[in-house]
Amino acid sequence: MQEVLFTTEPALWSQYPLALDGWVCPDCGEVITPRYLEPEEAEALFQNGLSAAETGRWEEAERALRRLCNSWPRYAPARVYLAQVLMLQDESRVPPEVDAHLEAALSGEGLSNQAPLAELLARARLTRGDVEGALQAIARCSLEPEHAVQLADWARGRGDLYDRGSKALIELLEQGQPPREEVARAVDDLLEHLQHRPDSWAALWLAGRGQALLQELEASCVLLRRASQLQPEHPDVLREYCLALLRVGLNEDALEPARKARELRPEDAGLVTNLAVAELLAGDPDAAKALAERALRLNPKDANNRSLLLLLEDVCMGRCQPPRSLGEISGRESERGTIQQ
Repeated sequence: MQEVLFTTEPALWSQYPLALDGWVCPDCGEVITPRYLEPEEAEALFQNGLSAAETGRWEEAERALRRLCNSWPRYAPARVYLAQVLMLQDESRVPPEVDAHLEAALSGEGLSNQAPLAELLARARLTRGDVEGALQAIARCSLEPEHAVQLADWARGRGDLYDRGSKALIELLEQGQPPREEVARAVDDLLEHLQHRPDSWAALWLAGRGQALLQELEASCVLLRRASQLQPEHPDVLREYCLALLRVGLNEDALEPARKARELRPEDAGLVTNLAVAELLAGDPDAAKALAERALRLNPKDANNRSLLLLLEDVCMGRCQPPRSLGEISGRESERGTIQQ
């Protein structure tokens, strides 16, 4: 008998995933399954699956973990990681087999800490909108009392929506021109989370930034104002609130958060530049020029700060009219370069 790995052709894998070790007779073609992997083989396969998952090689990770689950069906860690891999490939839905793997892990062996299992059980149910089911799943797991309380609170507050929305939006904010539909989806997740946790300043802050990308400027300003009220000493929150006010033309109102942010982090050249822009748009080009000079001293290699200073010199010398909005500034300088986004 020869050892064989029975697996689906790549073109069929997504619909019919199969990875099963067995034997086949080279003479008569008789097939025997499963072939139970030796402990050393199983450990190597488990590590390969984890390594592939960590680098986003989902199909490779899934194949390794399926082989392990088929050979060692009661080995709970393999079930947990396979369920996680299946969920990570599309966080907006949960394949039906995920529940079967998690239930098998709950009654399986080799899982000394059930916290990851409890979170996955809860997350799978929350993805379907079943908060009560998530709470029941948490209660079935063996957890430290404090962790059980924290996880239940996370489930009641739809922390899964915050996790998914914040992760997606942070990645999208790093892109130059992110796809609008993806930004909207991430913002919707954060707004739904806020229905359960209206005082989540981090969700308000991120959703406000996302709405700015969508050019929903008034709504962005409302969310960022609420975030700044909850976190009045957070420079990054104040920075975004300042920008939101400038985008809707509330230039004088933008001075207070801009000044506070600079006070909290005086050596941050970007925050000094933001205050310079706010002073300029609020009608004080001389104060703006002094701030732009300070920003350039803090970061002399920043060409955008230098360009802002040249613009301010022209304004102060009467060579051009002062801009009245961010839109006018962006007509002369790139807003992205002049303002610390």
